[in-house]
Amino acid sequence: MKKREIHLLENQSLLMRLNLIGLALFAGILVVGIFVGPHFSMGIVDILLGLVLLVALFLFHEVVHGLFFKLFSPRAKIQFGYTKGMLYAGAPGTRYTRFPFFIIAIMPFIVVSLLLWCFFQLGMNYWAVLFIFACHTSGCIGDFYYVYLLMKAPKGTKIEDTNYGIALYFK
Repeated sequence: MKKREIHLLENQSLLMRLNLIGLALFAGILVVGIFVGPHFSMGIVDILLGLVLLVALFLFHEVVHGLFFKLFSPRAKIQFGYTKGMLYAGAPGTRYTRFPFFIIAIMPFIVVSLLLWCFFQLGMNYWAVLFIFACHTSGCIGDFYYVYLLMKAPKGTKIEDTNYGIALYFK
């Protein structure tokens, strides 16, 4: 079986490209939001609530990853941490097929996006929600990159979450 290792945390060139794409995504979301949104209005309470919620949602994002790692492999040992400016959740040593790993990678984006939509529906300031959504979505760029790799991976590929990124095993 062949192995392709993606050293996401150690590949400065890849990290720089992903960060630039994330920054462009952040700016694009804000530009679209500005054109479709109401007149700008935000108070100090909205700003403080937004910042607290942003931090909480990034932590929650990793908890969602952890829950889905565990859902698809109940015996997996889940690790949470912070390194090189990034929070992470992982299950090093556990291999998953493409579909479960796709769900593990994308589910935090879906869950947090739905939560933000609910907060907006419940009256949270549009601009605070937009900013948090833009920050979170751009912060998901590593997850989106994994989804991209999975879509290109051959059928039957197994994915192992590692301490440095992921490893793809295929024939």
